[in-house]
Amino acid sequence: TTMTVPRTVIATTDMNLSTRLLVLATLVAVHLPSSAGEISGVDDIEQALRSSRFVNFYFVSRTEKYDYDRQEMEAHAGVAIKRSCGWNCASFMGPVLTHLRDSMKVECPAGQQGVLITFGDEELMFSYSGKVAKFHGQCYFNEYSVSDIVTRDAFIFR
Repeated sequence: TTMTVPRTVIATTDMNLSTRLLVLATLVAVHLPSSAGEISGVDDIEQALRSSRFVNFYFVSRTEKYDYDRQEMEAHAGVAIKRSCGWNCASFMGPVLTHLRDSMKVECPAGQQGVLITFGDEELMFSYSGKVAKFHGQCYFNEYSVSDIVTRDAFIFR
């Protein structure tokens, strides 16, 4: 996706640096594509989590080129965790949902999957060091890795 921002003169002697930065940020925000920062499927994920009683985490660590589907991730996982979360897993998975909401739509790159999260019949596949999420065939990028969220002791055991 290419973003085009009309040329605007921001630098004037009447504006200090913070005012110029505020104007620039406003211009960029106004011209961002509507899909930036939102995953249309996040509400679907949250709804599925609300009706799930447990969440499975599968972690794969590989160095060569590979491209796994759900069954292969489950089979090759070095670590697999089944986390019971009562009648509503959406609350437990709140940090992951926030991560997804803060992501932007990108084209799906092949391979390098490292984290699989399953709940009911749904799956979230993360690749490229946990920075690219795939849900229902659509991919989303966040510069912050989901691995940093789900591998913290406090997340799994809270």
